[in-house]
Amino acid sequence: MNRIVVTLSITLLYCVNVLAQDGSDIVYCKINKLKSSDIGKEALLDFYRRSFRGIYIDTVTINIQNKPVKLIEHREDNGFNNWFNMQYLESVELIDGMRIKVTKSKITAITSDSIQVDNYIQYYSASNTLIESRSSIEPYRFKKRMINEILIHLE
Repeated sequence: MNRIVVTLSITLLYCVNVLAQDGSDIVYCKINKLKSSDIGKEALLDFYRRSFRGIYIDTVTINIQNKPVKLIEHREDNGFNNWFNMQYLESVELIDGMRIKVTKSKITAITSDSIQVDNYIQYYSASNTLIESRSSIEPYRFKKRMINEILIHLE
């Protein structure tokens, strides 16, 4: 009798685990698969190598307010849950005493060799408090060869 109860318990736990749902509001799209219908969508860019589960963390340098800023990818993706608002690019160093984050991009144009986006930029104090008055949106053009894939937000 005890053996049956143990077997049923293990089977039930397995079934619950198999039926558990994960969550995501992101679609991964290879850069060469972007279509004109993706223009206007919120996205995040995954540079050079796929950053799944934080195995590879890439850096990229872009100009923000006409200054080069080195950014590191911040990805929270455990294979089961990955949410758009948990992903961003963050400055490696403090700039004028602030941390800079690119929280999302909006696709504005796609050409054969580049993608143009509006980057949504937020500034944080050294104590990680958002400085709302500094938030900005800046256009930027990336060469497609820099990008491994696009994380498109399912709104």
